[in-house]
Amino acid sequence: MDMLEHESRINQLTGNLMGVQMLLLSVVANSGRRVEIANHLQEEARRTLATMNGESALPDEALHHLETWLTTTVDMLLSDEAI
Repeated sequence: MDMLEHESRINQLTGNLMGVQMLLLSVVANSGRRVEIANHLQEEARRTLATMNGESALPDEALHHLETWLTTTVDMLLSDEAI
């Protein structure tokens, strides 16, 4: 994957992240699961930062963690369970 493709993926993920953040702002404040959601977000953020700042030379690994963060967060927020 070349740099232009990486930049495009990162821009797309950033846009998705902004959408997730807006969703979080609208539901988490009144959520009975806010501690669980906050812990999940902190763990995924730590994992992503560790990958990006670590010794790994694989940019796809960092992108994979960011994609996982987005997917699991959206799944958690949109699950059938009461938030």
